Amino acid sequence: MSITTPPRRKANATTVRIPVAVVLTISKRHTGTFHFAGARFSFCLSNGAKIPSQMRVIQVDFRWAVTVFVALYGALLSTYNAYIARKQSRHQIDVKITFGWLTYGPNLSDDMVMVGASNPGHRAVTLTSVGFLLPDGRQLALMSEGSKPLPHHLSEGTSIQHWIPQHELIETLRKQRFSDSVKLRGFYDDAVGARHLSKCVSFTLS
Repeated sequence: MSITTPPRRKANATTVRIPVAVVLTISKRHTGTFHFAGARFSFCLSNGAKIPSQMRVIQVDFRWAVTVFVALYGALLSTYNAYIARKQSRHQIDVKITFGWLTYGPNLSDDMVMVGASNPGHRAVTLTSVGFLLPDGRQLALMSEGSKPLPHHLSEGTSIQHWIPQHELIETLRKQRFSDSVKLRGFYDDAVGARHLSKCVSFTLS
């Protein structure tokens, strides 16, 4: 920032010059004009505003603002890239419980409760076991067949599904002294010990 003596202008007026063709003139009567890029604007200061008599022409260098903006933009971009890289490096397995039937030609199976896993991420995952997590913390492992036997290497963009007949699941839960409605969560465990869970689903024992 540099301070210089202003050229001769109207009496009792203070002029502030800012680069990029900006000229600000303020009189002690609290009125002024603002010139920017060839345009002229008039304004009036609020009552009681005081203009120091010792003010001179001030040339302000806004290069620091550009530097700060570039630095902030670079920091934000770096943070975003780090977030994307971290997200892509993590295992991302979506697990769901569904209800349906299997098809055997023109025939349908009994009602089935299905646990499925899909891999929308960017890293393959080896799944080793599947089952249901019970409300009391115990787990019910599924030993029945599925679309692929376990362990299974689930690559990105692929899915897998396992199922159990609904009547068998009801019978098993009743043997564990559950009645009425039970909240179940499906799970798949992987080879590194992580457990991937579905949302809770209410399963009626009737």
